[in-house]
Amino acid sequence: MVRRYKLDFDELPIVESMSMFKGMDSDLVARMVANGSLAETVARAQGAVMLFHDTPKKAESWHSGAYIRGGLAEFRAMHGALRRDLAKAGSGERQSAHAPEDSTSPLLHLMSLLRDVEIHTSPAVLRPAETKIRYPGRDGNEVDFPIVVIDDIDADRLRRKRETRDKYRPDDLERIVNWFSVRQHDFGAPYLLARGVELYSLEILLRHPRQVARLEQPCDATPNSRCY
Repeated sequence: MVRRYKLDFDELPIVESMSMFKGMDSDLVARMVANGSLAETVARAQGAVMLFHDTPKKAESWHSGAYIRGGLAEFRAMHGALRRDLAKAGSGERQSAHAPEDSTSPLLHLMSLLRDVEIHTSPAVLRPAETKIRYPGRDGNEVDFPIVVIDDIDADRLRRKRETRDKYRPDDLERIVNWFSVRQHDFGAPYLLARGVELYSLEILLRHPRQVARLEQPCDATPNSRCY
């Protein structure tokens, strides 16, 4: 009997604002570096975030899609990098390296499924869009801000692979796709995917805490925490 993944929708990130700065969260990067045994893993994570953040906002679908596919490939490569990093460190944990599928976060599962669909079937259709933002400290007026959205994201597209149909409940796939579809129109698909990379990186730190640097202040290390 095929084991179905159990997803915890309470672990979806609460995305209420977005940073105007590009790149992976600097405190999270510092913690991964301080771990002492995640050199390739953090490089892959930074590469994924860079590609997502650099996705052209007003380009043709093939152009933006190349960045999305590249970011998803780097995200998926983090697991292999983690296994190699752990082997080099001699931790004996190579076989138990934390994979996105080991997580209960629906966003990480969605990203893995999107990567498989993007690489092995037809690419997604992306289009430019706009959202309204307010800059901190300004007069409160909203301004238009360019974003990119995945136009054809739906549960049926994810279910093209038999393995996906066997391992995920249809209702779970519908629910995560609906969440992503709504939130991407507020912040853009690349920003949500970059947050997923950071969430996976945090889970890696929690699962493989070897030599993690001590924090000066206690941190509530939950999926929605930003005190990496």
